[in-house]
Amino acid sequence: PDQIDGYDYMAHYDQPIEPECCVGLNGYTTLSYEHDIPSQTETLWQGGNNPWNSQTVRIEGEFRVAAGSNLRIQGMEMQFGEDGAIIVDPSAKLVIDNTHLTSIDCGQRWEGIYVGGVSNARQSLNQSAFGQVRLKNGSIVSNADGALNNFVYTPNGVDWNHIGGIIRAEETTFLNNRR
Repeated sequence: PDQIDGYDYMAHYDQPIEPECCVGLNGYTTLSYEHDIPSQTETLWQGGNNPWNSQTVRIEGEFRVAAGSNLRIQGMEMQFGEDGAIIVDPSAKLVIDNTHLTSIDCGQRWEGIYVGGVSNARQSLNQSAFGQVRLKNGSIVSNADGALNNFVYTPNGVDWNHIGGIIRAEETTFLNNRR
């Protein structure tokens, strides 16, 4: 415990996910979803005001925020299957506001959040070209293999043309993530 606060964080690193994290959870709301509504105005999802009219959404695969889209998810819980991931394309914006992102299956992790960028562009000059994710107001990211990644991952590996996504996290808890 060589941490300033004296806590031994390594004793809790990569521990198995406790079964009580997902008691009674089975089945998926959807296999995958693409939010592809290009808009300068932010689309707001809350419990009861989203495509599934539910506070809790279970996604087996990919949840993609497509280029040009601007989405805020507020006060919800999104649960992902083992192959589940959030993909934020270049020029898309996603705000996670007081929302819990986690796995659906006990003992398994979900992939995490991938934020695409433009590898040959400077962020300081052209932020709108980059995918952007902001987590805030008590949001939680838990049980992910890679909680936040500023690149896009494909079945063939990292897409080197879409690296450098912009990530901001304030008042957010990262719990039991592998990295």
